Amino acid sequence: MFTHWTGRPVDPDRLRDALRTDCALVGVDRLTVHQIRHTAATLMIEAGEPLDSVARRLGHNSVATTSGMYVHLSVEHDQAVGERLERFIGGG
Repeated sequence: MFTHWTGRPVDPDRLRDALRTDCALVGVDRLTVHQIRHTAATLMIEAGEPLDSVARRLGHNSVATTSGMYVHLSVEHDQAVGERLERFIGGG
């Protein structure tokens, strides 16, 4: 998932240690690579990226996999969907 500037894979232990250090430096709870991946996928989807593009970026063979794992409506997104539906139904 991560490569060094030379193209070689990054050692997972070094990546974990760097992530732990960076989280401590900015004063946030420790994050895992999985949490970062989930956040990135969710943000791409909420930004309107096509699901097939997100699936490809994540290395999923199926859009259904991506949808099942990562498509969670945020409160803001859910509210926006409701407002669009209300405008559609109301003709406004």
